[in-house]
Amino acid sequence: MHTCTTIWGWFCLFIYITTSPFLVPYTYGQIFASENSGLIRYSWSEQPLPCSDSISFIPTGVYAPTDSNIMVCGWSHDWTSCIYHFTNNRWQILQLPENPHVILRTLLAVDSNHIFLGGYEWQNPAGAISISPVIFLYSNRKLTRYYTNTSLPDGIVALTDASANSLTALCENGHLLHIKNGSGTFIRLAGNKIFTDIKTTGPGKYALLCKSRIENTETTCTQYFAQLTNQKFSILDSSVAPIQTRSTDFHFGESKLFLSDSGTLYSAGPALWQRDSLVWKPVFASDQPLHDMHENSSGLVLCVGERGTIRVKKNGWWYIEPTYAGALVDFQNVCINNSSIILTGVGKGKTWIFIAKL
Repeated sequence: MHTCTTIWGWFCLFIYITTSPFLVPYTYGQIFASENSGLIRYSWSEQPLPCSDSISFIPTGVYAPTDSNIMVCGWSHDWTSCIYHFTNNRWQILQLPENPHVILRTLLAVDSNHIFLGGYEWQNPAGAISISPVIFLYSNRKLTRYYTNTSLPDGIVALTDASANSLTALCENGHLLHIKNGSGTFIRLAGNKIFTDIKTTGPGKYALLCKSRIENTETTCTQYFAQLTNQKFSILDSSVAPIQTRSTDFHFGESKLFLSDSGTLYSAGPALWQRDSLVWKPVFASDQPLHDMHENSSGLVLCVGERGTIRVKKNGWWYIEPTYAGALVDFQNVCINNSSIILTGVGKGKTWIFIAKL
C-alpha cells in the first residue's frame, strides 16, 4: 500500500510539473532548425530616438506599417509619456493634450489612421495622488483624447478587440472597459489580483493573465491564466513564479499573451509557452526574459527580449538570431510588416529603433 501511494504521489507530481507554466524542466524537444546551425543573420540598422539621452524612457508599444511610418509610445521615470512618430524621413514628438502626467502602457492600431494608446493619468490634488484610465486616438494626423473616466481609480494595461470606433481595455486592478465612440461601460473581473494582459479569442471571449498581489516579505507570487466568456470570469490554471521574474514594477518581468493568425495562443516571459487544448506546453526556454512577439501576414514570427535576445519562427521552425550588440540592448517591442522588422530597445545610454529589411 505504501509503495502504491508513493508511486501515485510521484505520478501526480509529474503531471503537475509537466503541465504548469514556468515549472516545467526545459525539455523542449527538437524545435530549432538544424540548417545554418539554427541561425538567421539579419542586417540591422539602428538610430536613437530624439531627445533620448538616457535609459529613463521605456518604450511600451510600436506600430510600423512600413519602415518609413513608425510610431512609438512609452513613458519616463518622471511620470510623463512621449509619442514619437517617424514620417517624411524625420522624427516628430506628438504632444499629449491637456494633462502631461500620463503613463502610456500600451498601443493598438486598427490601421495607420486609427491608432489607440492607453494607460492612466494621475492627478495630485491636495497632496493625494489619484489615477484614472485614459485612451488617446491618433487619427487624421491628430492626437485627441478618446476616453477617460475620472471616477474610476484604475489604469489601462492592455487593449484588444479594436475597430475604427470601438475597443476593449483591461485595467490593472481588474476592470474591463467596453468603449464605443468615446463612451464606455465596465465590469469588475476580480479585486484581489493584478491584471497584466488580454487577448480576444472569439466573439465575447477573452484570454487574460493576472497575478497575485505581492507583499514585501514574499519571494514568490502566483500567476493565473483566466478567461472571460459572455461576461463570466473564471480562473483556468495557475503557476508559482519567483519575484525576480514577476516584478512588482509593472513594466518589467510580466508575462505577455500573443495570439497568432492561426489562432494559437502563446505566453512569453522567462520562456515561451503555447496553449494546447487545456494545458500550456513549453516551446523553448530563454536565458533572458522575453518582452514582445509579433507575426506578419506571411507567417514570420519574432520573439524578442533582454540582452539582445531574438528568436525567429520561419517555415515552421524556430531560429536563433545572433545576440545583438554584445547583449548591451534590452529589446522591448517588435513589429513586422511585409518588408521590414522594427524593434525598440533600451541600452548604451539611449532608447533605440532597430530596422532590418526582409
